[in-house]
Amino acid sequence: QKAIETAKQVYTETEIATKPVSVVNLAYRQLLEKELHSGQRIVYVGAGTTIEAIAGNLKAHDFESVKVFNRTKEKAHTLANALGGQGYSLTELKDHCGSFDILVTCTGAEGAIIDDFLYEEMLGGDLSKKIIVDLAIPNDIDASVLSKHRVDYIAIEDLKVEAKRNLKAREKEIFRCEALVEERLNEFEIAFK
Repeated sequence: QKAIETAKQVYTETEIATKPVSVVNLAYRQLLEKELHSGQRIVYVGAGTTIEAIAGNLKAHDFESVKVFNRTKEKAHTLANALGGQGYSLTELKDHCGSFDILVTCTGAEGAIIDDFLYEEMLGGDLSKKIIVDLAIPNDIDASVLSKHRVDYIAIEDLKVEAKRNLKAREKEIFRCEALVEERLNEFEIAFK
């Protein structure tokens, strides 16, 4: 109980938790700034732990359409079912993508998997501006997509830079956290006796 109380005090009375260092949390925060709403359609490319984490955060937004594409179709179905969407294999991307507003991608591919040609097919003539979150290393989105289309692009490289800045800011709070923990430890020893 004392450990929980101490953790809550550290969380609320210091700045340690105000600056996320996880790329998933940073990407989610940037997406929230884009004014998400329930009428939007989202496509996830990949079904690993990173996509699962960001999709879990985004589930509360009750998107109109959720589609998951993955190399392994079973994993796509599993994640899609958890999100109330549809799952497909990665090879079905051009045929079943349909219209989308947000594209979140994170695969283990050795290079870009969505080039300008595939992206054009995914758009199906829809020329509205899209939000793309690319959390893959190396990037899943080819540079040609960014140069030829209207996209609001969130890349893992930018998120990593922000994460490093946030980590430095958190380091400044360590001394305040340690002081709180020390104070609570003294209180605990008295209560324990």
